[in-house]
This record gives sequence, C-alpha cells and structure tokens, in this order.
Amino acid sequence: MGKKVKKEAEPPPKDVFDPLAIESKKAETAVLMLQSPEEEILTKACDALYKFAQKDDVRKLMRKLDIIPSLIARLVPEEEVVVHEFATLCLAHMATDYSNKAKIFELNGLEHLIRLLGSPDPDVKKNSVECIYLLAQDFQSRSAVCENNAVPPLLELLKSDYPVIQQLSLKALCSISCEAECRLALKENQAMDHLLKILEAK
Repeated sequence: MGKKVKKEAEPPPKDVFDPLAIESKKAETAVLMLQSPEEEILTKACDALYKFAQKDDVRKLMRKLDIIPSLIARLVPEEEVVVHEFATLCLAHMATDYSNKAKIFELNGLEHLIRLLGSPDPDVKKNSVECIYLLAQDFQSRSAVCENNAVPPLLELLKSDYPVIQQLSLKALCSISCEAECRLALKENQAMDHLLKILEAK
C-alpha cells in the first residue's frame, strides 16, 4: 500500500469577510446595529437596548437617540421571530412614557403590533398586547386600535394558554371599551360570549 499524501489545508477565500466580534459601551452603537441585516447582530442589539431601557431615566435618553423608528422597522414580517420578540419587548418598555406612545402611534407602530398578535410565538404576542394596552391609555390610539380591526385578535388571545397574555388582552379590551365605536366593534364580535367563556374556565 502506498503512503497517503496529506492534503494541504485550503486557505480561506480572499473575498470572505472574517468574523468580527463587536463590543460597545455606547447605546448609540446598539441603535446603529439595528440597521444590520444579520439576525445575530439584531438580536444582540435588541437585547442590549432592552436591558438598557429597564434602567430609570434611560427611556428619555433612548428617545433622544430616536430609537423607536429603528425598532418599528424591525417588526416587518420578513424579520425572524427572535427579532420581533426583542423589538416588541423594547417598545413595551418605551410605551410607558407618554411622548414615546405618541411617537409609536405617529410611526404606525400600532398596525405592526396588531399584526403580531397573530404571531406563533407567545413572547411576541405578550409583548405586542402589552404595548397595545399601554398605547390604548391614550384617546387617539384607543380609536386607532378599533379602526385597525384589533378587536378579533384581542378576543382570540383570551383563549391563550398563558394567563399573562389573557390578562393583558382583557386590560386592552377594557381600555378600548371606553370608546363608543369600540363598544360597537366588541358587540359585533360577540365579546360577551368570549368573556363568559373566561368565567366558565377554571
């Protein structure tokens, strides 16, 4: 038997970019990272911004960085579920502030959030319904929730296996029921039947 000749390792292609580990201590960099087409970069940026948003006066700083348009831009159907999860989580934290609510509404964030109520991922559903509930504290958004046909998916979430999703959906429905047009939409979608089913459940 002849000797086996060792195959020389092939050099890496010259036109491939070597992986780059990014470490940053600036929120501005994380906001810029939201423009990346790479899922891993987006996930890390959203996670870092979410943790940052949990601190006391950080929401004001994040508003100055104009982060909300970048987060809303990541709610499109083409994005991965994990990106939706962290983007909606950040928006839910931002939506506790009145001016942030106005910005989310102004940038049509509500339409994206309503669509994500039908997400297969329970975390995306939970974050989206929480954000809708917070937005529905404002008169303008309350009407828009009904105009964007959010009543059927909100009622559907009452059947969720997760009590936190059921509770947030009930709170959102309670908020929008302050508007006459929303009460009509609730009636048309047999909201009373859905509510009675909740009372029957253990």
